[in-house]
Amino acid sequence: MGNSSSASSSSSTYFDGNGTTPLHPAVHKAITESLDCYGNPSTPSDQGKRAKAVIDDANESIKAHVFGVPPECGSVVWTGSGTEGNHTAVLLSLLQDTHASHTQSTKKNKKARAKNPPHIVTTTVEHPAISKHLASLEDLGLVSVTRVKPRGGEVVVEDFAEAVGDTTVLVTVIRAQNETGYLADVAGIAKAVKAVNPRCLVHSDAAQAASKVDCRVSEGGGLEGVDLITVVGHKLGAPKGVAALYVADSVSTANVEQGGVLLKGGGQMKGLRSGTENVPYIAGMGAAAKEVAAGLRYVPQYRRIVTRLLAALQGGLPEGIEAVFNCGSDSKGLPQTLSVGFRGAPGLTSGHIMRECMERGVIVAAGSACDANKKEVDYSQILKEFGVGAEVGVSTLRVSCGFWNTEEEGEFVGRTVADVVSKY
Repeated sequence: MGNSSSASSSSSTYFDGNGTTPLHPAVHKAITESLDCYGNPSTPSDQGKRAKAVIDDANESIKAHVFGVPPECGSVVWTGSGTEGNHTAVLLSLLQDTHASHTQSTKKNKKARAKNPPHIVTTTVEHPAISKHLASLEDLGLVSVTRVKPRGGEVVVEDFAEAVGDTTVLVTVIRAQNETGYLADVAGIAKAVKAVNPRCLVHSDAAQAASKVDCRVSEGGGLEGVDLITVVGHKLGAPKGVAALYVADSVSTANVEQGGVLLKGGGQMKGLRSGTENVPYIAGMGAAAKEVAAGLRYVPQYRRIVTRLLAALQGGLPEGIEAVFNCGSDSKGLPQTLSVGFRGAPGLTSGHIMRECMERGVIVAAGSACDANKKEVDYSQILKEFGVGAEVGVSTLRVSCGFWNTEEEGEFVGRTVADVVSKY
């Protein structure tokens, strides 16, 4: 399928797809065509009906090609970011009928909530959009949180069954860890959790997973049994500023008041998220679901690229320096992501490698893009949670390709990284 975008050019080779992706050509076309659908989709005018039809088509596309469900199953809540989608999922879990008393405003119920707040289970390796949100709610006394740590570099299914109790309202687990590419068995976690507490909802942040691994909620899918799923446009060839939250029919919305869960107002999207819909970007994400995510069509290309990259990287390192792979590109990791550090090069940092690569026209990431501006010489808490030691941790790069890359570029990136490390 080759190089289908101008993201990699004669001036640079872009291998930070987990940070963000370029627009897929089909997405660009869908956005451009939908710009003429200027009507308000909430109005009955012909222009409004055209705009609503664009949204309906996008709903069907993402349900079919990402979540693996027919149009009549579940709901799609279009949001402005994955962060908003994650926050909405958490708040929806607090509005379920089974613990509605926690959400009432009477003094009696406020006291009861303070003594026995709703319980949420998560991991210590979530994206900050989840981890910081839960910490904030916990600081306010609105929830209690159990954080499950990886064991032996693995997120263990059984640990979640043990952590869940009668007051647990939500288990939220990232499908693909954004820094390492590690894939959690969220379907297995959902099955184990619901065997203990059938009322408990399960959410997954699938921002990095959609289009790269199975995110279907249908039987046998990678997210089977999951009630709430967040996917993000700019991780799969659509623009920044649009994301989607899948809400299964198992999620009650009866207690959602004032026209929205997080954003309240006019009551768009079946009363779950107020605000006039961003029709062009929603159209773009629908196109991305069809052209990028459908059938995981680019995965064979990713594997070929990574194979060439690995061969060049490992073949180019001198004796005494070892590439250590924290996760990625195997059965437990994303097929297009490598989290790689180096042993045998004391003092080598990912920041140094990243800067030297940039000077040579190669764009890779030092850990997560969301943490790239930190100045202190340290390494990611996520890597620490997975048991990665300091020497490897401080030198760890995240290399992630996409639909726009070629096998030749993969080989070039591998050679470049090896040369930078060798000359340190």
